[in-house]
Amino acid sequence: MIRYWHLKIQMAKGSNPPLIAQVLRKLQPLTVGLELAGAGGGGFNVALLARTASKTNIEERIAQMNGKEEIRVSLGELKLYDVSIDNVGLTVEEKNVEGMTVEDIIHLLIS
Repeated sequence: MIRYWHLKIQMAKGSNPPLIAQVLRKLQPLTVGLELAGAGGGGFNVALLARTASKTNIEERIAQMNGKEEIRVSLGELKLYDVSIDNVGLTVEEKNVEGMTVEDIIHLLIS
């Protein structure tokens, strides 16, 4: 991921805004992969954290940047999301709907 990100920056000058570059430099020691995806201000960063890192570590790094960096960063400007990789994949379970009402079937589908 990191190699691809560096290659993309070389190919598309200006695709790594100063604020994002600054944040990613600070986060890199906590990650095993970084990627900047999306286009034109509506993009997002994906960071694959090292096993020893946590969301709290990321928040602390960003908080430490306030007032000490050329560009001020706050958690209000950045949104952090918890995600995980599904190791199981899609599972399909067959249900017998014979004798069920439409409402029961709808409830089954959305639950």
